Amino acid sequence: MKEHGTHQKEWKVLGRSVEEFLIRWNAISFHLGGLSESFADRLSRLYLSELKNSLKSMGISIAEFFINLSRGGSISTVKVEDVKESSDVKEFYRHNVWGTSIPYTLPIVLEMVPEIEGKTVLDVGCGFGRLSLLAALKGAKQVIAVDLSEPLIESLENTVKRLNLTNLEAYIMDIEELDLQPNQFDVVFFCEVIEHLPYTKKALQAIHSVLKPTGSVVISTPNSLNVVGFKHALLKLFGYDWTSPYGAGQPELEMYTPMELRTLLINGGFNVECLRGAELVDNLAILFPSNLAIGITQFLPLLVPALQKIKAGLIRLGKTRLFRNFGLELFVRATPKKSSGRFLCNTATI
Repeated sequence: MKEHGTHQKEWKVLGRSVEEFLIRWNAISFHLGGLSESFADRLSRLYLSELKNSLKSMGISIAEFFINLSRGGSISTVKVEDVKESSDVKEFYRHNVWGTSIPYTLPIVLEMVPEIEGKTVLDVGCGFGRLSLLAALKGAKQVIAVDLSEPLIESLENTVKRLNLTNLEAYIMDIEELDLQPNQFDVVFFCEVIEHLPYTKKALQAIHSVLKPTGSVVISTPNSLNVVGFKHALLKLFGYDWTSPYGAGQPELEMYTPMELRTLLINGGFNVECLRGAELVDNLAILFPSNLAIGITQFLPLLVPALQKIKAGLIRLGKTRLFRNFGLELFVRATPKKSSGRFLCNTATI
C-alpha cells in the first residue's frame, strides 16, 4: 500500500515522514512523562525499531500501519465483526500492535498517584508499556506490565532488555484471570482500557483483589460529555457502525460520563478520591490533527492579543466546577473502599 499524500500532509506538523512522526509522537509522550529530551528520543527510537520488527513479522508495512493508525487508536491483524462478544474482543487485542498513546495523558496520570519511587506497580493493558517504563525509570521497586497482545509484550520485553531494567517484568495476561498475588500492589494503572472491555465488573474485581488496602488505582478513559462523545452518540443514533469514538477499526464498547464512572467504581468497592479532566482548549487539536487546528488553539493566541484573552477566558471557564466535566479525557484515582468516599483532588481540573 502506498503512502497517501493526504495522510502525510495531515500530520506534517509532527514530521516529514511516517517514521519521523512516530518517533516525535512517542518522544513527546516520554518527555511529558518526565524524561529528558535526549533519553525520550532514544526510547522512542527503540520503540520504533521494535514496532517495525513486529510489523515485518506480520507482513505489514510501516506506511500501511500509519494510514490505519490515523483512522483509529488500535491496530490488529484480526477484524472484529461483533464487538459485543468478549471472545472476539480478546482475539482482536491478542494481535494488537499499537497501544494507544495521547501524550498529554501521561503527566496527568503520574500526577494523580503518590510518589512512585519504592512502590510496587501494576500496569493493566500496558500496550507498548509507556507508563510501565516511566514508573520503572522513576525508581519503582517492582513494575508488572500485563496485556493480551503478544506482539506488544514481546516488544516491551525487548525494550526492557536493551535498557537493562531489572525492576520491570512484562507478561501476556487476561485481566479476568490475573495470575497475581492478592494485596500485592501499591499502584495500579488502568489507562485507556476500561472503554474497550465487555467485562468491566470482572476487571474492577480483579484490580480490587490485587491492590493493597492502602493502594490506589488510576483510570483514564474518553469522556462522553465531550464533543467526541456527542459525535459518537449522534452516529450511533443514525445507525452508523462506529465502534471507536476517535475512528473506525477497534472495539470501543463504552464511553462514560464522570457520574457513570464514579458510580461504576463505587459499586465495585472503591472510594473515588479524585476525578478530573484533561485541558479543554489546547487538546481540541487532538480531534482535528492538522496545521490549522493546532495553530488556532496553540500558536495564534500567542500572536494575537484578542485571541489570547479569549483563550485565557476559556481556560478559566474550563476550571470551574461545571465545565471540569467536559474535558476530552476523564482521570480518576480510587482506593479500596474503607469508608464513604469524597472527591479530595485539589489539582486544577479540565
